[in-house]
Amino acid sequence: MWYIIAITISGLGLILGIMSCFSGAPAKADPGNEEPDQKDDTIKKHLSRAELIAAMQALAEKKVPDKLSEGAMCYKVAMPPDRYEYVCPSCGHKTLYTDDLGYYLNRNLHQCRALVKNLTAVDARLDESSFCKKCSPDNKEKPSLCLITRCSDDENTYQSCQITDEDLVLLNEFFAGKVTHRDNTDYETPLKDELKRIASLLGITYPEK
Repeated sequence: MWYIIAITISGLGLILGIMSCFSGAPAKADPGNEEPDQKDDTIKKHLSRAELIAAMQALAEKKVPDKLSEGAMCYKVAMPPDRYEYVCPSCGHKTLYTDDLGYYLNRNLHQCRALVKNLTAVDARLDESSFCKKCSPDNKEKPSLCLITRCSDDENTYQSCQITDEDLVLLNEFFAGKVTHRDNTDYETPLKDELKRIASLLGITYPEK
């Protein structure tokens, strides 16, 4: 019995050896069929004020494509409700809004929270405290979302209020190296046309005087 097993093993070894001779090296992928790496121009470090201004000047000089998207021709936007129960992320207190502020929060809050997380070129965060009646009981002004930013070489922060998700889309497009802006209907316009707004959101006067 043992010699039958030995012969069987030897036969398998011979077959495998012959197959290895014909198999050769593994075939290489055809470079022509390989998908090119997606270029990611998103700025991933905090920029100084001078670097931000330089980036704005570079955008102003970039060429815009001749053909831009005209967006959806028949686009019906669903109106968000004007009722919103705001839960403060700091203290957990709930504040109910049933007016235009409820519409504003339904329209902007969740989108802004998501979009601000993508801003890697500046230190950025949202200030929602004016919506919380526990955190801001004496607030006499109309509550609004505020964006707080700071350049890498600046000890002070800058606050811009009454922001919308569209503002944060502009900043994300700017820091991603885009040359065009797309609105919620996919309508495309030159991003350089929004440089003044982008600068104001970052606390920068553009062009610098």
